[in-house]
Amino acid sequence: MTEARIAEAATLLGTDSDGRETLRQEAPGRTTDSSSLPILIGTSDGEAPQLRLGDTLGEGGMGVVYAAVQTSLDRVVAVKTSRGETERMVAQMLREARITGKLEHPNVVPIHTLGRDETGRPLIVMKRIDGRPWTELLADVDRDEERASEDFLQRHLGILLQVAQALELAHSRRLLHRDIKPDNVMVGAFGEVYLVDWGIAVALDDSVADIPRARDITRVEGTPVYLAPEMAAGQGSLIDERADVYLLGATLLEVLTGAPPHQAPSLQAMLYRALASPTPEFPGWVPAPLAQITARALARDPADRYASAAEMAAAIREYLIRRGSLQLAAEAGTRADELEAMVTQGADLGPEVRQLFHEARFGFDQALASWPENPEAREGRRRLLETMVDLELDQGSPSAAQSILDTLESPPTALVERVAAARATERAEQERLRRLAHDANQAVGARTRRFFVFLGGFAWAATCIAAAQLDRQGILTLTPNRLGLIVGSFLVGTIVSNLIARREVLATEISRRLAYQIVLLFAAGGVLWPLLGALGLALPAITVVAAVVAAFLWAGVVINQGFPWLPQVLGQILIAVAAWLWPAYHLEIYGIIGGVQTCMVAPLLEKKLARSP
Repeated sequence: MTEARIAEAATLLGTDSDGRETLRQEAPGRTTDSSSLPILIGTSDGEAPQLRLGDTLGEGGMGVVYAAVQTSLDRVVAVKTSRGETERMVAQMLREARITGKLEHPNVVPIHTLGRDETGRPLIVMKRIDGRPWTELLADVDRDEERASEDFLQRHLGILLQVAQALELAHSRRLLHRDIKPDNVMVGAFGEVYLVDWGIAVALDDSVADIPRARDITRVEGTPVYLAPEMAAGQGSLIDERADVYLLGATLLEVLTGAPPHQAPSLQAMLYRALASPTPEFPGWVPAPLAQITARALARDPADRYASAAEMAAAIREYLIRRGSLQLAAEAGTRADELEAMVTQGADLGPEVRQLFHEARFGFDQALASWPENPEAREGRRRLLETMVDLELDQGSPSAAQSILDTLESPPTALVERVAAARATERAEQERLRRLAHDANQAVGARTRRFFVFLGGFAWAATCIAAAQLDRQGILTLTPNRLGLIVGSFLVGTIVSNLIARREVLATEISRRLAYQIVLLFAAGGVLWPLLGALGLALPAITVVAAVVAAFLWAGVVINQGFPWLPQVLGQILIAVAAWLWPAYHLEIYGIIGGVQTCMVAPLLEKKLARSP
């Protein structure tokens, strides 16, 4: 039976056919009379015609399409009519008009009206499409390898997706097109896409009136080089939505390779090839995911194909998303490679390296945003981040390395341990620097020191003046040893005050050095006075020598503690000069100038505190 149907089909088209012409046989179980349709061209009662025909726009096996003007609306339209007046041609034409009229969709040409001319030939008045057949656009490719280019795939897969949308609507209305091919797709001047020529469409069930049923098909119909195997067998009971899916896959194969699936030396060989439907072979330029989609759509067994045009379209959209993701990953990988090359050549973390890193990371992140499972993007991002972690560590930035490491999924254990060790070293160094800064901070305990300095200066002045007065009144005779005791009492007072306020005045290294120096100064004074007395020097001379020695000792404090202690040096020099000039008042001079110079230190310390962090 199948061989007979194939032989019949070959006879109808002719042995010299290239297999691209649609094989149309009489509509099974349907005849249609057009006599009830309104006359649109030519009238017997002298009324103005509703259409004015113009030039021929195109011709097919069954019909001719003319440019025309719909006079009532002064609208430019296209008018399709049959080539002859046979019952079969009329039936096919009216069948196409009624099917197309049921499909209101952006990818289906709108039908304005249906009528006839005065001879009875049917006229389909439809929107005029200012565009080109998809076949012509596909023929614009100079080299087959261009079919793998981004521009080509984006454009033509986009056209195919719009064809699939038209099929989704048709299938939802229980209609099959059965003749999907680039010749039957028109692309408008502004990119609009129309699936045309519904002349051999059939209904899937009885819900659609006046349309042949798929189950009633017993002959081969369609375009031989694209036919699904069940169509080539003429087995209507097997024809459903998956036959259109096959034709969609055959069209995709031609888009990708430049040839339909069933090209063969003879028409009969084409039909047998359609019946066998071997798995197609794909040239090297065809992307593997698209080859897989095409092969599934062209499966010989309908059960192995996509269940619907919508499912196949979803696979193509997913491919386009993944292709975009792969391209983003490839561009990001180029920048990552440049970064690795610079690092290999010993580049440091300069602006150029950081810019490459951020550009590459952004590219990988964008690729993963559209396709989270993108293996190239995931691997490239991992390598990039690990490279940057190593570079940050090499540049001595473990904190920055840690922040990058935190964005890695399952980082290598060795890298985690290396960052942890560097972070520990960094924290230890930061603690050391913090302690150094703390030890060098004169603001720590400054107010307490200021209080004791002021108190000590006042006490020193009062003690020296009181001792001088007691000596003048004969109540207490001053000797070098007694003055040494006075200085020693201030040594004890200094030690006691430091111990009482040790949490403040001894909290830092610089404060401790100051305390040691002041204790040393008073200890030196306590020893110096008796020692100079034992050497036979008189008290005024001892005061002068003691002031000079104290000036040197306070100079050490200035060097260690800074400018606020300079009055102590100047004061000791002034004491030495004044005591030399007025020896009778050497002790009052020592007390007054010493007390004043010490009290001057307090506000200077307060100013330094205000400037300290």
